[in-house]
Amino acid sequence: MKNKTPAIVTIGVLTLITVIFWIGFSVFRLFSSHPTFEIPSSVLLPIQPTIDTKTLDEIEQSIYFEPGQLVENLPIKEVVTPDVEEEVQLEEILDLPIDDEEETIIQE
Repeated sequence: MKNKTPAIVTIGVLTLITVIFWIGFSVFRLFSSHPTFEIPSSVLLPIQPTIDTKTLDEIEQSIYFEPGQLVENLPIKEVVTPDVEEEVQLEEILDLPIDDEEETIIQE
């Protein structure tokens, strides 16, 4: 009696063969084809040998910053931490107790 292979094995083998051929043909096409480039005609024009003195003058007149100048001129904000005295003043003004653990005002 002849044993049949399961259908999933047959499908798996055929899929594997298909993937191998697909990769092989893709690699062959990649190495055998030559890409065509479309370059605009404005890029292919020859470069003018004259120097644009107007642009050079604008560059010379532009502002130049030293490496340390930008960092020194930036405003720095101070970090203010609340003092204990401010909390006491707030408690006296509002006549409400302040919970020290959560730092929130407890309303009675």
